[in-house]
Amino acid sequence: FTGENKKRINPSNETYLSLFIGKEFSKLRIGTGLTDLIRNNGDSDLRLRAITRYTFSKTFHFELMGDLTINSNNISKSKNLGVFVRYNF
Repeated sequence: FTGENKKRINPSNETYLSLFIGKEFSKLRIGTGLTDLIRNNGDSDLRLRAITRYTFSKTFHFELMGDLTINSNNISKSKNLGVFVRYNF
């Protein structure tokens, strides 16, 4: 839940819901699912999300994530693609 910020703006509260399923093949993980954002002002956004993760070692992995808006109410529809590389020291 949000409150008023330094600029005296009080954004609407948000709730996120998700349903996700995946499978692991040795060092490769693949998953897909739905994410839903619901704001208390009536705005909403339902997205299809897919993630692929390849683990090189215990300290290093690569992720490719994409999502696509399926349905939205007062939120811009979009297509997104992200690439993440992580190294744990």
